[in-house]
Amino acid sequence: MNNGHTDGQGGAKARTIRHRQGELGEDKVDGGGKSSSMKKRPSFPKSVFSAGTAKRIAEIQKRKAALASVGEEEPEKEAEERKTKGAGKVQPPDRPLSAAEWRKLKESLGNPQRFDIKMINALFTSGAELSITKSLLTFVAMETGTLSYELLLRYLTICVNGGHDTEVFDVYDIMRGSFSSLETGASSLFIKSFSRTERWREALSILQQLKKVFTPSPRNFGDIIAAAMSHGDMTTAWGLYDELIEKGLKPHHETWDALFKGVRTEEVEAEAMSQSEHQERLIEILLHMRNNQIYPPHSLTRSIKTWFESLTDQKWTGSWTSTTP
Repeated sequence: MNNGHTDGQGGAKARTIRHRQGELGEDKVDGGGKSSSMKKRPSFPKSVFSAGTAKRIAEIQKRKAALASVGEEEPEKEAEERKTKGAGKVQPPDRPLSAAEWRKLKESLGNPQRFDIKMINALFTSGAELSITKSLLTFVAMETGTLSYELLLRYLTICVNGGHDTEVFDVYDIMRGSFSSLETGASSLFIKSFSRTERWREALSILQQLKKVFTPSPRNFGDIIAAAMSHGDMTTAWGLYDELIEKGLKPHHETWDALFKGVRTEEVEAEAMSQSEHQERLIEILLHMRNNQIYPPHSLTRSIKTWFESLTDQKWTGSWTSTTP
């Protein structure tokens, strides 16, 4: 590599290549048995008609032919393996099964390892009814006498994504009673689910536990901020928002949306934070967007428009327009 960096990586590589070439070349031995300086190996060191060369070439070509035949067989082999794997792929049932039926299904698949995990993944992917997943957990509990953390975490994911918050409460009690601590994935799922319910304040305690070992994500903060705003607790909402900013995290648009949607006036009157203070904080967000060239999505823009028009002491009106490039 003629780039001028002779002492760098390119130079080292060139030296290595030259050294290897020297090793492959024929040493010239003098009368004292010592090797003289090695000759630089030419591109074609020997004639193809030299003794033994034809035999070596024939052997090389034979090896190449063998490799080529293997290469032709490989796609067929891979296709067969994919077919075999596909044949053994776990197919979820379309209805809840009894323990005996689950056992029979497992045996029909050859009693695969981690059957419970593979099956619950298949149930999640197919969007199966929750009752089917529950019957799987019942079967596993009867077979093994316990439910693993991994299985419960997947069941929790299904419950949270499906909006089954009552079931989430049950999983929370089971996991807190069975395991000394929860990892961040489970904690985030519990925060999301609890924040959607009247038990949203319990998400605060989960957040505090999470902060002991890990910096919560903007989504974790945002879920509880939205819950606090919807329940009229602006002090808690803005306190969490300030903490989010202090940690150098970037708020999601959904968090700003929740703050602009705010709470009903009658709920704010009993709050420690006044409406004017709330208004000042929202103006700060708008200035932050302007100064950092943050363009809100349409959903957030609607909330901002509605908020301006809701200010009774000011007569704002908003309208939509379009711009050309």
